[in-house]
Parts: sequence; C-alpha cells; structure tokens
Amino acid sequence: MHGVGGIWGAIATGLFATKTGERRCADGLFYGNPAQLWIQVKVTLVTVAWAFVMSFVLLKIVNAIWGRGRTSTRNASGST
Repeated sequence: MHGVGGIWGAIATGLFATKTGERRCADGLFYGNPAQLWIQVKVTLVTVAWAFVMSFVLLKIVNAIWGRGRTSTRNASGST
C-alpha cells in the first residue's frame, strides 16, 4: 500500500506541481511543463528498480546466513 501511494504521489507531483509562491519549484504538466512529469516518472522507475534490487540482495544475504528458514514438519509431540 505504501509503495502504490508513494508511486502515485511522485507521479502526481509531475502532474499538479505549481510554482505559485515558490520560485525554486517547477510547474507540472497541467501548468504547462510536461518535462516535469517525465522527470517524475524516470525518478519513480529508478526508485522502484533500486528497491527491488536491494530487497533481492538483502534476501540473498539473509538466506546465506540463516538458510531458507524452514521449520521442522514435526509437531510438539514429536510425530510427523
């Protein structure tokens, strides 16, 4: 849920951004600057790719240290 909301928020910034009252900001697509939307989409894609790669790397590290993490199929009484 947080990932979807974050992705939408980042892309929506490229749509709805306006520099009203803030000179350092850029206007978004709806205010005449389609380049800002493209910047937001590229940054979002890079962030998603980075999160995927880092999650995969961390999974491999955890797997190498602790193994697959499977528990025994035996119950408390010792039978299978």
